[in-house]
Amino acid sequence: MDTALVKLLADMDLHGELMSLLQSPRLDCDLKDCAAWLEQKGCYYALGLAHRRMGSVERLLRVWSRIVLGEVKDPHFPGLGHFADVLAE
Repeated sequence: MDTALVKLLADMDLHGELMSLLQSPRLDCDLKDCAAWLEQKGCYYALGLAHRRMGSVERLLRVWSRIVLGEVKDPHFPGLGHFADVLAE
């Protein structure tokens, strides 16, 4: 159910709801499937969060680095300061 909801929220560009769901401790979805969908839809900030949920900080940093470097665009990415905060963790 959560997998379908992640996809629907990404399709409808309901960013706030998507972020809440991806950060919810009760999230129960196929993260690999969701990550592929988020990448296809250009939801790179959310994609990074999905990678983080899967325990792949390396992939998270790779995706967000692409945003910071301007290789891809995501208007929902909170910026370089947020990236630095995650690196500091």
